[in-house]
Amino acid sequence: EQLNNLFIRSVVIAVIFFIAGFISLYSVMRRFTKPLDRLTVAVKNVGEGKVVDKVSVETKDEIGKLANAFNNMVESIRWREQAIKESEAKYRSLFEESRDVIFLIDAHGKFIDANQAAVDLFNYTKDEILEEGLDLLFVQPGELTSLKRNIDKDNYVRDMEVKLKGKDSKQLVCLLTLSIRRTENGDIWGYQGIIRDVTHQKILEAQL
Repeated sequence: EQLNNLFIRSVVIAVIFFIAGFISLYSVMRRFTKPLDRLTVAVKNVGEGKVVDKVSVETKDEIGKLANAFNNMVESIRWREQAIKESEAKYRSLFEESRDVIFLIDAHGKFIDANQAAVDLFNYTKDEILEEGLDLLFVQPGELTSLKRNIDKDNYVRDMEVKLKGKDSKQLVCLLTLSIRRTENGDIWGYQGIIRDVTHQKILEAQL
């Protein structure tokens, strides 16, 4: 009976030590895996384009170094996004406030964007402009196609005199600057252009 009691005590003590050891091991493992889990979730969110806060990791081991590197990357992304937003705001301001017509068309000549000066000069609404192509504004049909062939050779034309017309069919003498926009593979995806109305200037020159 005494041996049985001793055996039972030994088993109980062994079980207690086993449970304590398991709890300690679990705590140690969670200490390492929890920061790693947070990092995994944060990296996934960055990949999905979501706003991510810095990952708080107090350890100074390899996981801590990894977390610091990730936090530096997040901070760098934030600065770049802010710089891009500020740059876009400045560009949009210059775009809309320009007295010259500034526009962007796709490879087929359809408008992607145009500024307020285009609305003022041609008397179309912004929606009407975006529904049409640049060839709508040329007095001579097919002139844009011919012009694009010339541009494909030199990548741009500058201050080319062209005759355009507005919604009221009034003819305008304009200087057109047009340059190609290409993809990373070198394919043409569109054209960026500037139109300056010199009709009044031409009338004054003809009167001299």
